[in-house]
Amino acid sequence: MEKKKSYEEELKELLIQVCLRIAKRGEGALFIVGEADYKPLVEQSVPSFRVIDNPKLLESLALMDGAIIINKKGFLEAYGVMIKSKKTFKNFGTRHSAAISASKKDNLVIIVSEEDKKVRIIQEGKMVMQLDAL
Repeated sequence: MEKKKSYEEELKELLIQVCLRIAKRGEGALFIVGEADYKPLVEQSVPSFRVIDNPKLLESLALMDGAIIINKKGFLEAYGVMIKSKKTFKNFGTRHSAAISASKKDNLVIIVSEEDKKVRIIQEGKMVMQLDAL
């Protein structure tokens, strides 16, 4: 008998699939599941929705500048936001520095690099998984 996936596992799988599609196109994105200090870069006109129910909308919002914030229940909290990062990290750009900062609050952070087309999962300030979209 197959074990039913938890909602967290389903959400993580969906985010990885979305990220791989974004990476294959050579675009970048940043997803944070949890809480983060942020400042909106765009007007938040799209109402909150359960991201598992609309991966296409999630993907299109992710292509905007800025990060996507998803709460622990799997609902979109904000998009197109700048993460208030405490510092920049040597040898990392602003997106990666924001990802490392945001991951230190027990958050799940998934980052898509437009330069090397890799998807990285970061937790507690450390990369725990890297996937190559190619």
